[in-house]
Amino acid sequence: MVKRLARYWGADEDFLIRAALLHDLGYAFGGDGLGHARISGRYAGIAGCDRITIRAINLHTLGGPNMSLEEKLLFLADGIEEGRHFPGVEEIRKLAFVNLDQALLAFLRGTKVYLVKQGKNAHKKSILMEKEIKRRTCGRTDKTNRSLYDRKASQ
Repeated sequence: MVKRLARYWGADEDFLIRAALLHDLGYAFGGDGLGHARISGRYAGIAGCDRITIRAINLHTLGGPNMSLEEKLLFLADGIEEGRHFPGVEEIRKLAFVNLDQALLAFLRGTKVYLVKQGKNAHKKSILMEKEIKRRTCGRTDKTNRSLYDRKASQ
């Protein structure tokens, strides 16, 4: 998924493949849930990865404000990979190749709904990411929104 998204959005494919290969490394070292991202980032640093790669790996579970295109693609690709099955995932997968901001917002909304059902709250970083995208796109949620990451707007 990350390779296809990188090609489609014109992102750094080599960077994303490297980050994708390392993003779940933390599971092998005892990390679980959200904690695996930090452990993955730590081991990526030990392996010689640069700060930019480590940051992308650290953000792949929660997201956050001020994310680069590559960081957003890694975050979204991880959340909607083919092995994921949750309500709305197919629509988000399609949307990821039409309007990146709207795909991210849909994924963040779905995550929030899931967490509420579990009696939990969204993480502050995820909330900040959602607010930033809404602010940049003027809060519009329709698929015709011409955001910075709207493929049709750049053609």
